Amino acid sequence: MHPLLNQPKKLLFVILIWLPIIVSFISVESTISGTPWLHSALLFGPMLFLELFILLSTWYVCRTIPLEAGKIFNFIFKHGGTALVMNAIWLQITMMYSETLVLMNVSEVWREYFNRAFPLLLATGVLFYFLACLFHYLLITLENSRQAEQEAIENHLLASRAELESLKSTIHPHFLFNSLTALSTLTLTSAEKANKMCIQLSDFLRYSLQYGKNEFVTVEDELNHINNYLGVEQVRLGNRLKLKFNITDETLKIKILPFALLPLIENAIKHGIQEQILGGTIYIEIQLERDNLRVMVRNPFEHKAKSAKSEGHGLKTLQQRLDAVYRGKANILTNTQNGKFTITMNLPIDMEK
Repeated sequence: MHPLLNQPKKLLFVILIWLPIIVSFISVESTISGTPWLHSALLFGPMLFLELFILLSTWYVCRTIPLEAGKIFNFIFKHGGTALVMNAIWLQITMMYSETLVLMNVSEVWREYFNRAFPLLLATGVLFYFLACLFHYLLITLENSRQAEQEAIENHLLASRAELESLKSTIHPHFLFNSLTALSTLTLTSAEKANKMCIQLSDFLRYSLQYGKNEFVTVEDELNHINNYLGVEQVRLGNRLKLKFNITDETLKIKILPFALLPLIENAIKHGIQEQILGGTIYIEIQLERDNLRVMVRNPFEHKAKSAKSEGHGLKTLQQRLDAVYRGKANILTNTQNGKFTITMNLPIDMEK
């Protein structure tokens, strides 16, 4: 459907723009031919209003005659022929209308008015046709551009989902290997702790099945997920892993991407706690700042250890997912200072679903 006819407001806007053009044509025609302004308005006003809808129909003509390099003569020939046919039809209707006025007023003057204005009508009709085509080709270009942008966004989302699956398949075998190794030892020393770890591990994997297919989840869901992850890791790392949280209640119901927090925590353990002989504390803060949700994860860091700045697959994938969903409005920032490595993730909450 014509993009200017799919809503009444758009059609009204087009008519309001066209009205000054009608008035201008009537004034010019009246001045050139000497026709009284009111007579010119009565004869040509309705016909120019009809011409508007004839010109709008060139949208469909332009869609069937695309702009193609190397076919300029074919392009001109087709549009030239279409312009002559459409204007012949319009002029024929205008002539019939003038004859109707002749019969209604029993006066030959209307026929004379039409004959005087015929050259101007013909030239104006052809000019309007090509201007309408130019306008419609611009609309088609914009429409194609929007469609291409939408397809690019959809492709980004598909890529993001594929990357999420890749991330899950990368994390789970590594995490399971470490967890099962720790669990095998724990079953020999503490059945109660082993049972608790099995439940946490089960909940962690269940989250992947239940929420991994969702486009968005709440911060509370993500926190439950990383708490299960951290519970299993605490069994493996023991007193080397300490945790400190600063999370406001107002952030819990805000929706974010699934698996958005896990790469930050995994990075802190892999490049921070595991590299420290005595371990350390992971500080997790989630706060609202104006229109952004700020997630900060801080862990101890030694320059002698493997650089935490060398972001792994998880953080790179997460940044790509954020770019695809939030269209560049979300970011992940890193900072190393005073033996601490900090990752800050900023998400726009106005785009939550």
